[in-house]
This record gives sequence, C-alpha cells and structure tokens, in this order.
Amino acid sequence: MIRIAVIGLGKMGLSHLAIANGLSGIEIAAIVDSTPLVGAGLSKITGIRHMTSAADALKLDGLDAVIIATPTVSHEQIARAEQFLNLAQRLLDASPPATPGNTADQDNP
Repeated sequence: MIRIAVIGLGKMGLSHLAIANGLSGIEIAAIVDSTPLVGAGLSKITGIRHMTSAADALKLDGLDAVIIATPTVSHEQIARAEQFLNLAQRLLDASPPATPGNTADQDNP
C-alpha cells in the first residue's frame, strides 16, 4: 500500500485526490488545505484526515509520496521545506533508485 498526502484542495488538488483515491494500492493518508472549511468538509465526507499544515503532513509516519497541488508559486516553498527534504531522504534511503540490471520490479540481491 502506497500512502500519500494531497497538499492543496483547489480544482487540481480535488482532481488528483479523486484519481488517487480510486486507484488500488493507494491510501490517502491526509489531505492538506489551509482553509479549514474546505478541508474539514471534505474530511467529513471522505473520512480522510485533514491537516492545515503541509509541514505537519510531511511528518506523518509511513508516508510514501506527496501530491503538491497548491498554486504554482508555492511549490518551491513546499519542496524546499525541511520536512519535505527529510521525507525525500527517508524514501531514497529505503529504496535505492533503479540502475541497469536492478529495476524497481526486481528484488534486490
């Protein structure tokens, strides 16, 4: 199961959320939006945990991926956040990138 957080619940965030939520093998660990009315309402309907801070969402245990669906001008700020970089480092340490002869579909020797 791949656990993801969706950051931003505007048009694109809702679209990404709907697609990801419909895929097998995906669990939405959290939805993040700074507007409590939007996030809390969607959380009530879907049962998905709502958070108002991307930094807090990035600290969730077992998080495997993040969809950043905020306005473009905020992407860099989120991607450069210490929590995001820590998550990226943790994921890279857990699964080394595929190399020739060692694809992601093969077991590591």
